[in-house]
Amino acid sequence: MPVYNTIPAPGMYPGDIVTLSSASLGGAFLTQQVAPAQLSGAPANLTIVNNSAATLTVEVAWQDQQAQYQPLAGVVVAPNTALSFSTTAPFVAVLPSVDPGTGTITICR
Repeated sequence: MPVYNTIPAPGMYPGDIVTLSSASLGGAFLTQQVAPAQLSGAPANLTIVNNSAATLTVEVAWQDQQAQYQPLAGVVVAPNTALSFSTTAPFVAVLPSVDPGTGTITICR
């Protein structure tokens, strides 16, 4: 998927996997956003799989507007690793430290 855009964020349910980036973003830009569906008021358990050379900062928002996204405290994914975390925020995206190039970045629920 491309950089953050204005189309509705795809919803995510348990078992879903969404590719946030698999090609050059043209720079260090916020990735496509996703919307983890809230189930029974429980937080969404997510995993970012980072197969790129970029360090990723997970960002969340309560409204799907690019200016609303803020870093999720303590959730940074090192290059070529995976990191699991929980959030109650309705929107999630990733900000790479540099252009991730052709490395694939996915989010799993």
